[in-house]
Amino acid sequence: MFQQLMQELFEKKDLPYQKIVTLLKERKEKQAISDLQLAALLVAMKFKGENSEELLAFRDFILSNSLLLDPQPEAIDVCGTGGDFKNSFNVSSMTALVLAACGLKVAKHGNRAVSGSCGSADFYQELGIRFFSEPEKIRLMLAETNFVFLFAPLFHPVFKEFSEVRRQLAIPTLFNYLGPFVNPLQPGYQLIGCFSREALQKCAEMCVRINDKNFLLVHSLDGYDEISISAPSIVVMVKKGKKELFTINPRNFFRRSGNLNVSAKSSKENVAIFLSILKAESSAYLDMVLLNSAAALFLAGKTADLSRGIEMARDVIVCGKLREHFEKILLLQEKL
Repeated sequence: MFQQLMQELFEKKDLPYQKIVTLLKERKEKQAISDLQLAALLVAMKFKGENSEELLAFRDFILSNSLLLDPQPEAIDVCGTGGDFKNSFNVSSMTALVLAACGLKVAKHGNRAVSGSCGSADFYQELGIRFFSEPEKIRLMLAETNFVFLFAPLFHPVFKEFSEVRRQLAIPTLFNYLGPFVNPLQPGYQLIGCFSREALQKCAEMCVRINDKNFLLVHSLDGYDEISISAPSIVVMVKKGKKELFTINPRNFFRRSGNLNVSAKSSKENVAIFLSILKAESSAYLDMVLLNSAAALFLAGKTADLSRGIEMARDVIVCGKLREHFEKILLLQEKL
């Protein structure tokens, strides 16, 4: 099976959905292919160019071997694919907390850093946010605080079978596409940052095929898997299988211009940035969180335009509601 699939990839042929699922099952049940062979497969697929059917095969295999929870169609997740090598601060992780303070149910799915300097799990752990896998605790956190963090390894043990290969390859592979699509709560709304234009297109094709959720996919022209404040971002909105393409230009909303520094090298530095946001200190970091929060609020139907979304997000920060909400999260989790 492995040799046949590799030959097809060398001939630039797309792999059938069922053949991929069968190969992955054989690896899991019989250790049919080694880490070296898996790495070769991932690299060959990358150079051939993964299509949506191949990506969905990996996604469905992971979900079929995951601890899934009751779906939350009213909830939202905000996350990036990673793999942009920008070492930016944890935009989506901070945006998620702002959205919860704005009243959205946020099911934030994430992991530790793979290709970046600080993953969402690294940041939240440094911030004092705990990771739960028990369904009742997750339900209570979401109901009482509008926020829960879902640490991927607790729900996707099958990821362990791929982790060492990903670490040693140290390049974006199809797994960078998959993280946002295997949230165990399967939220009905997702803001997904993509590491390249090609990734944006492939993720959009996946979203069209998934067909029962609402997505906002973004990639900035300066290379971020977030909505940038230094350059326009390409946006694809997919609602119930229908696509709409537009751009977001930060100059329409903020006075800052040029190549603004939004990097962070560690979890401690990310926490310091978040604490500055809690104080509503003017910065490029704050602007980026506001713009990404506005896009998520727009996707969820909480605002008719981005300008109003920015003001909604700014209001919960300036009035202290974000700080109060964050403290509520810390207090409740200690009782569970």
